[in-house]
Amino acid sequence: MKDLFARYRVPLLACGLALGIQLYAMFSLKWMLMPLAFLVSGMQGTALHDAGQAGYSDATGHLFISSDCAGINYLLLLFLLPVFYFLPGMTLRKQFRYMFLFLALSWIGTLGVNAARISVSISLLNYTRTWSGLMGSWAHEATGIVYFLLFLLLYFRFLRFYFTSTPTHENIQ
Repeated sequence: MKDLFARYRVPLLACGLALGIQLYAMFSLKWMLMPLAFLVSGMQGTALHDAGQAGYSDATGHLFISSDCAGINYLLLLFLLPVFYFLPGMTLRKQFRYMFLFLALSWIGTLGVNAARISVSISLLNYTRTWSGLMGSWAHEATGIVYFLLFLLLYFRFLRFYFTSTPTHENIQ
């Protein structure tokens, strides 16, 4: 039991950190929504303005990025999956180093995927000339599923390659 705790102490600490992020997200999501609105504005060429605690909106009110679009659950998934898969068995110093690296990578990845998802959804909605209703909801959810799953698979594949490939002097010529 003691060995099990020693092996998983940093992943358990990461769960505590993830719980803290989730609790903090209930009060304010500006740390996710502000950079997300900036990226979407750059991709779409539309200025988004702060709408208070509700999120960000364009001048016409057609585009609205609410706190539900922040991607907190995806951030936690991107953070905790590699923590529990790769960290056990490492030294304590490496575990801490990689835990914070995974947190930074998950934040950057969530922002990038979320901005791409929202931009593609807007383009689909502009193409179909529908801003609300079933088509709007379907396009938003479908692009989200495709983008989130694709990035999750690529991200995990990259991490597996990074952690399992060990270069040797024989491979370098």
